[in-house]
Amino acid sequence: MSAIIRTMALIPALYGYLSASLTCLSASGQTTCPSSPSQLLAPIDSVNGDKAGFVSAVDNSGSVVAIGTAAAAHAGVRSGVVWVRTRVGQVGEAEWKIVPANAFDFMNFAASLALNASGNTLIVGCTPAFAVERVFVYRFDGQQWNEEWVVSETAGDDLGYSVAISAAGDVFAAGAPMRSECCTIWPGGIYVYRRGATGWYREALLVPTDVVLNFHIGNSIAMSGDGRYLAGRAFVSQNSPVPSGAVYIFEHNAGAWTQVAKLQEPVAYSNGGFGMALAMAFDGRTLVAGNTSDSRFAPLNGAATIFHRTITGWAFDGVVLPIPPIPGGYFGGSVSLNSVGDRLFVGEVGAIVAGVDDAGRVDEFHRGASGWTRVASHVAPALTATGAGFGKVVRSSASGHRWIASEPWADFNGIDSG
Repeated sequence: MSAIIRTMALIPALYGYLSASLTCLSASGQTTCPSSPSQLLAPIDSVNGDKAGFVSAVDNSGSVVAIGTAAAAHAGVRSGVVWVRTRVGQVGEAEWKIVPANAFDFMNFAASLALNASGNTLIVGCTPAFAVERVFVYRFDGQQWNEEWVVSETAGDDLGYSVAISAAGDVFAAGAPMRSECCTIWPGGIYVYRRGATGWYREALLVPTDVVLNFHIGNSIAMSGDGRYLAGRAFVSQNSPVPSGAVYIFEHNAGAWTQVAKLQEPVAYSNGGFGMALAMAFDGRTLVAGNTSDSRFAPLNGAATIFHRTITGWAFDGVVLPIPPIPGGYFGGSVSLNSVGDRLFVGEVGAIVAGVDDAGRVDEFHRGASGWTRVASHVAPALTATGAGFGKVVRSSASGHRWIASEPWADFNGIDSG
């Protein structure tokens, strides 16, 4: 079983942000408030090179926060670690440190993370280079985190490279982008698992109908909160009319999963990169796909494309871009939506702030009657180091009134401790 340690220190690298109220007054009437910093979370025992916050997840309220890094060591073994903070900002705030069972160096535990709505089910991807990949399921019983289930499929498939979970926590998906099958190398796949009366079981393996060589479906995924829709990114041929990649949408209906859409950018400004970060609204009606390789205004300035589902199918709903465009800004490397899909947060890990290279920032967008509008551009309250990478991962609560942004190369407890 995994080692789970309660770290009694109340300090968990992430910044927490809050919107103080539902609406603010503007010249044109009422509008949604932009956010302001509320709390800094940094693991008390992170050290040089840990890069805490390389992956992260939050529950619906934003009061349960999980941050992980595959670079961290425990008991002299660099296996990877997950820290979970519960009741953030409340009485009884506590922190747990989760370390895998039978840990070994370069295990790559915490390759990916996902939390359900209530924050009591945690999914952790584990993708070692020279061992079988696994996905761990942990459950919080009110007092302690417990390892509930571990699953693996085929060695070398990179199962757990990406993970996503429904709000209820009864179904989750894990990308396996290096999965191969007869006659096709690395088409990838997305495995879906469901909790039944007797425990967890594999429900489906999803592969697009037009799969080709080196497709790598599953290198990023997103699931709707209701667990009905699943999105997965795949590469496409550079000879494709839209060579930047594709996002496939699968729907669960009448007990079966079916591919229902293939989404691509209207115009490609990159070869690859589209969908490297995905976010989906609770009802699966809004999808955001980040593309750090978008170079329409500057090399690798990045973009985030929004799609909306109507009764007639999926349609392009707009694109948001960095202002100003920065070469190597990587805008769109992380995207997050609130539950109803009208608040969007986009990370730009390579942004230059006050002359500091790669300080990073997060842009906040709201959707109104006239479309998507940028309402704020957020930077870390304190610039701790060049290349700290604020916004490497952005995660929003259900309302969008609380969200977190990681800064894994910050020097809080040592160089690149996060």
